[in-house]
Amino acid sequence: MISYSQGGFKFNYRVAGIVVHDERVLIHQSELDDFWAMPGGRVELREPVHAALKREMKEELGVKVDIEHLPWIVEQFFQYQNQHVHELCFYYLLSFSDKCHLLHQDEFSGSDVSSDGKILQLFFRWHKLNELENIALYPAFLRKALKNIPPQTEFLSFSDLLE
Repeated sequence: MISYSQGGFKFNYRVAGIVVHDERVLIHQSELDDFWAMPGGRVELREPVHAALKREMKEELGVKVDIEHLPWIVEQFFQYQNQHVHELCFYYLLSFSDKCHLLHQDEFSGSDVSSDGKILQLFFRWHKLNELENIALYPAFLRKALKNIPPQTEFLSFSDLLE
């Protein structure tokens, strides 16, 4: 995975999927966190970003996805687990097959492997778009932006502090 630490700082190259269905969006939370994020993960060295996203969705959700388009490329700076993080993340709009069983489950769990090789429990939830501003979803811009996903790619750079 493309992630490294240096002098108290960490860099991540990440990809995330946005799945919207029936005015709800799929979000997830790791057992280690008290906030929500878009499902996804780190890109591997020499792995195309589309392949990384499809791999992450298969690993975490057990389903194949269709990649629609890239609404956001986000560079963000934040603090997480006592480290200053510089992250570059590609947010892709995805779709599931109409027959996908996950579209009809309000909540479900999955798992992922942490950077130190431990199995992490993940919790997934379909959350109503019009209620996102009331939850701890990061990066924070998503709380409003997911209601109006742009048809073209936008680059954003900002700082969210998580403590």
